[in-house]
Amino acid sequence: MTVTIPAPGRPTPVALSTAPNAGPDSFYACYFPENEWFKLQVASVVNFFRNNGYPVEMDVMNSCELSSGPTRWAEQQIRRARNVLIFLSPGLLRLSGVDEDDPETHQEHERVWYELALLKKIFLQTHSASKMVCIALPNTNIKPQELPLWAELIYKWPEDEQKIFKRLNDKPIIQPWKC
Repeated sequence: MTVTIPAPGRPTPVALSTAPNAGPDSFYACYFPENEWFKLQVASVVNFFRNNGYPVEMDVMNSCELSSGPTRWAEQQIRRARNVLIFLSPGLLRLSGVDEDDPETHQEHERVWYELALLKKIFLQTHSASKMVCIALPNTNIKPQELPLWAELIYKWPEDEQKIFKRLNDKPIIQPWKC
């Protein structure tokens, strides 16, 4: 059994687990594969969290488990995850605005479209984006007017690393109210 101890100054992980799909204290990474550079950046951040004791699941790190079908696997991961780390990008935002009745538009990236449809459904049912942790990587062109309601709170990587840790531990930073 290997347990990763977080570096000083980092919050204690919610669960230290050796099983890849360990119950309610697992996390899931949702992203649109913009290009190889973007996928590597997402994997790097996911590995950072994994190395600090946060079991984050990512499709390219679990290719063997995807045999049941990528959409079915993604749905299972999102439903069991405590939080979903959503890596914002122009492609992901474009897909998040696609009408569910337009299958041709989302056919190429069906898994990502399905993840976004499921997250939108969770948001509409709960009236809360508490399950979603939206992260913007450096050099990612995101236009505020394209953001869906569930993505209004965005963490910038790596500047907001500590805020993300607090969010993953259910200790969000409460912003002061501005008059």
